[in-house]
Order: sequence, then C-alpha cells, then structure tokens
Amino acid sequence: MGNFKDLDVLLEQFLNYYRTNGKSENTTKNYKVDLQLFMDYIVKHQLDLKSINTQELDGFKSYMVLEYSMANGEHLKPSSINRMLIAMRQYFKYLQYIGYRQDNPALLLNTMKTHKALPEYFKLEQVRKILTSIEGENKERDTAIFFVFLMTGMRLSELTGLKLENIRDDTLRIIHGKGDKERLVSLDDQTLEILNTYLKIRGDSQSKSVFLTDRDSGISTRAVQEMVKRRLIQAGVPVMSAHKLRHTAATLMLQGGADIRVIQEALGHANIKTTTIYAHVNEAQKKKAAQDTQKLIGVTI
Repeated sequence: MGNFKDLDVLLEQFLNYYRTNGKSENTTKNYKVDLQLFMDYIVKHQLDLKSINTQELDGFKSYMVLEYSMANGEHLKPSSINRMLIAMRQYFKYLQYIGYRQDNPALLLNTMKTHKALPEYFKLEQVRKILTSIEGENKERDTAIFFVFLMTGMRLSELTGLKLENIRDDTLRIIHGKGDKERLVSLDDQTLEILNTYLKIRGDSQSKSVFLTDRDSGISTRAVQEMVKRRLIQAGVPVMSAHKLRHTAATLMLQGGADIRVIQEALGHANIKTTTIYAHVNEAQKKKAAQDTQKLIGVTI
C-alpha cells in the first residue's frame, strides 16, 4: 500500500511544475480540484498510486459519473469528466517524468462522448424586430452594420476592418486570416441601398474605414459589440454577442435554400465541416416541425 502522506506532496509538486511551464492559473486551479477528488478516491478505496492500473482508474471514472453525482445531487457533464481524465493523464505523465512510475495508465482511458451545442442565432421574427427598431443617434450607421452582418455573415473583425476601397459596386472584398486571404461577397439591393445611404451621411472623412465613430475614426470591435447589445435591448430580443449575427446569417442562408458550399464560401470557412453545423440547425428545426405537426394532428396509433 502506498504512503498516503505522499499524495498531497506529489500533487503540489505537479501543480508547481505545471505553473512554471507556462500553464494558465485557471487551468492549474481546475486540475487541482479534479485531482484532489481523485486523491480522495484513492484514500477512500485504499489504492496505491504507484501501482494503480487502467481498470482501477476506470472505476474512478464510473464513480464520478454515478456515485459522486448522486451523492452531490448533480449530474456531471461528459465534458467535466473528460477534463478530469485529461488532468489525470497529465499527472501520470509527470509521475513518469520524475521516475515515480514507469507507465501512464490514464492514457488508455476512454473519454466520454459529448454533444456539440448547436450555435445560437436569432429567429426570423427577431431579426425583423431588430432591423425595424433602430432609431435615434447613428441610426443609419447602425442599420448598415446590422444589414451587412446579417446579409453577408462576415466576422466582427472583418466588419471593423472593412475599408472604402473594399467596396466595388455591389460587391464587398473581405480580407481575412493571417495570410490576408480574401473573398468576394455580393450585396443584395436593399443592403447596398442602406450602405450607400450611410456613406452619404458619413461624408468626406479622411478615415479609410467604412464604419466610423463620432470621433471620425474607424469603429472598434468593442464599440460594435456595445452597440449591438444596446440595440438588442431596445428591440426587446434576447441579448447575444455580435458573433451570433454571423450564425444568424448562415442559418438564414440555409433556410433560404442556399447550397452548403455557397455558404462556406460566403462565410470564409476553410473546412466545410465547420459550415455543416448549420445544416444540423436546419435538421433540428425540421424535427421540431414534425413534432409540432404530430401534436397538432393529435392522433395516436
């Protein structure tokens, strides 16, 4: 049987090693919490840290999923369990490094399956409410920002980095990525008209940025985020980040019948797998629609 007094010492040594090798304090704190639970389990079940094997580690995993969750009145998410497993792998890797163990039994543990959350987005009626509620100071600018966001699906950084020279008739030339990649996005007639209305009001500014602050300088990402939050509150819709407007644009494109590869190109996704999550949104909507129809019919066979 191992010396349980060594457990606390080894854990602190591991955490200090982790800190001094550039790991964040937040990650270190999470590892400490997770590994302390593991140490408590070892003591409770009289296990030896030097000889504990993968099967016994799997017992700890099952304990966390079932007994610990029930005892504490909460159900641990698969992502929380997986975080614990990652902490254990790093810990046993450290024990190998200092010669305390010859192997890493945590490497053979299977992680739990997690379900990717579908991206949040604004429903069509919410979009209409947002666009028709913009009034007052900077109405033309803010309206143009929302329309460009929703009709192109560009990133926040791309919108704030948009220059006058990037506007070519009814097309926007969007620069993105570290390698200054570019893509061309067409504007519909209404968005083009709204953008041109703003540009006329914008006047002969010396700034090359399309969207300006009241101080005649290019608007920052933070300023756009704050503006979006303020306008959403005014519209009486759920407050979400400006990035959710990009999700909304992609979802609306899909609902409008756009091909998934066209959406990929419009959003500037390097991999189409990133774009297919919006197809999952559509499938979820189809499923809900089918369920709602069944409830409406109300026939059980």
